[in-house]
Amino acid sequence: MLFPTVLHRPRRPRGKRWKNMNRESEYKQILAENSKKLRREMTQEERHLWYDFLKKLPVSVYRQKVFCHYIVDFYIAKEKIIIELDGLQHGEEKNQQADVMRDDYFNKNGYKVLRYTNKQINSNFEGVCKDILWHLKIEESDLWGGESASIVIVQKWRTLIRRLRRHLPHLR
Repeated sequence: MLFPTVLHRPRRPRGKRWKNMNRESEYKQILAENSKKLRREMTQEERHLWYDFLKKLPVSVYRQKVFCHYIVDFYIAKEKIIIELDGLQHGEEKNQQADVMRDDYFNKNGYKVLRYTNKQINSNFEGVCKDILWHLKIEESDLWGGESASIVIVQKWRTLIRRLRRHLPHLR
């Protein structure tokens, strides 16, 4: 007989280690799905920081990156810098304690955590950008051909407004 009459599936491993590995892989899969969802549904402040500044930096910046059992807002691998934007929920004591634990975990593993509030992004965007550049050790003159970040942002907003007026005649 060339072929067995009954094909047996290999037995799956048993015990605590297999159960934990299965749960861990499921947990990583859930984190990856949440990370993708967060990339699609960024807050207004995250979108502003990403599209108007971080995306144009000469270093690789990752959005909603999974680290162990955390998802960070932005990660710059070259300098091991994590950028977190804090909304109103981070003002609560329970969330502040969780943030401290998170920061301790990252600091122990050699990462630098930069935290900015949504209010800072909205009211002092240029200051936040300059602070990030300082931590990256990049001179502002190295970017955008020597122009300051605020000039470039103003020019981009003017271009956007011109395009909107062209396509939406009722805004003229």
